[in-house]
Amino acid sequence: MEMKSADRLRAASRASAARAIGYAERANAGRLDDTRAYLREVYRLCALEDVALDASIVVAQSQLETFDNDRPWNSKWWKEDLNPAGIGITSGGPIDNPHFRTGQDAARGHIVHLYLYAVGEIPDRGHSLSRHRHLDTRYEAAVEAGRAGVAPTISRLAETWAEDQAYATKIVARARVVFSNLPDQSAEPTPTHAALDPFPFPFDGRDKRLDNGVIVHAVRRKVRARGGGKLRRHATLDSPEVRRPLRPDEEFEILYAFEVDGRAWYYTRAGARVLQSDCFERVRVTVTASE
Repeated sequence: MEMKSADRLRAASRASAARAIGYAERANAGRLDDTRAYLREVYRLCALEDVALDASIVVAQSQLETFDNDRPWNSKWWKEDLNPAGIGITSGGPIDNPHFRTGQDAARGHIVHLYLYAVGEIPDRGHSLSRHRHLDTRYEAAVEAGRAGVAPTISRLAETWAEDQAYATKIVARARVVFSNLPDQSAEPTPTHAALDPFPFPFDGRDKRLDNGVIVHAVRRKVRARGGGKLRRHATLDSPEVRRPLRPDEEFEILYAFEVDGRAWYYTRAGARVLQSDCFERVRVTVTASE
């Protein structure tokens, strides 16, 4: 099983941010902290319902575009400008090379540009990417050049995103380097939190095995949120009634917990909405406000 040139850009994400970060660390990626932030944000954005790009393709493209001196995320454009995908760079040199301040912004600009190619234009408001569209300094130029929606598959990125006729083949080859044994897009997708949003069960004290193979554990335990700046910046309680930052040392009751692709997800009640939050170092955690 592996990535193919015919794979759709808009599809369930394969692999995980943790796997991509593990590769970046082993391969001695340049600007490693920014690379980690970039990879986490790629997977977070791609998981959003109205984005829904295959993050493994995004990562493979970025690895290709930033590979230099036998190291990924090590090109001049990445080290100086955090340009993750050759945006605005042509064989004759940069036309309008964007400069991103953070790895997160680099991911947002990349996803905006790739979504334009894969799906089409992003509305001014009401879309998860609307607020990030300004980060892509080549967005309007790409629209004017007729690039909106031209690349629903990897193969269509050749001679559109890049002049190279072998561009798609190279992306696929880089995916094999970053991720081993990727499932085919036609195979059963890796289950994610979206399969349980809203969470379908009232608490009855018993574990659940879902059709997609996920085991949901009935835990019912009181927990306390860890303090620190990372928690205050990223952890969010989310329910239909309230959405607010999680307070350090705040206590709440977890009813169910499960893990998918190395990420832990927590629910405090049935029917709760889910918000993915980077609460703890190296772990993706979802919490929802308790009744």
